[in-house]
Amino acid sequence: MSIAMRLFSAAPVAAFGLCATAYAGDLSVVGTGDGIDLLRALGSAYMTDHPETNVIVPPSIGSGGGIAAVNAEKEVLARIARPLSDSEKDAGLVHRLHGRASNRRLDDAKRQVIVKRHQMRYADFGPTHASDKLAEDGLAVSADTLTRLLQEAGVWTRLRRARKHRSRRPRRACFGR
Repeated sequence: MSIAMRLFSAAPVAAFGLCATAYAGDLSVVGTGDGIDLLRALGSAYMTDHPETNVIVPPSIGSGGGIAAVNAEKEVLARIARPLSDSEKDAGLVHRLHGRASNRRLDDAKRQVIVKRHQMRYADFGPTHASDKLAEDGLAVSADTLTRLLQEAGVWTRLRRARKHRSRRPRRACFGR
């Protein structure tokens, strides 16, 4: 079997959908104990739909143990709760979501609509006020996301105000003391 080792974190549904269909027999998912009860429930639900696959979720051996088991080719799937180190990547291990866009990413068409609407109606607003106005128009986006979108489009830069120069007036001459 080729080294098609897969590691995943917080995505057990995707792992069953993509990996377990290729295996008839036992599929052991080793690694960290984060979400182990949920993973066991998903495994049993998967086994009812696919009786040819037996999903085994053993007790936690930690992220490092799961990585070591996959690297030694004792297991084909591990769940981890930390990013892969450079040495683990060099060994050929690949995170399941490597190179993919986030599920929360805005599609390009919506990004363009948001930037266009901002430039047409709210170009002189700050990002917080503009994001509130865009939400009223049905384009809900946070102020931070709006700022990032406008910076990527090259239409907004942060205005830094110069510090107000304060010069002290000379002391008045005082008669006496």
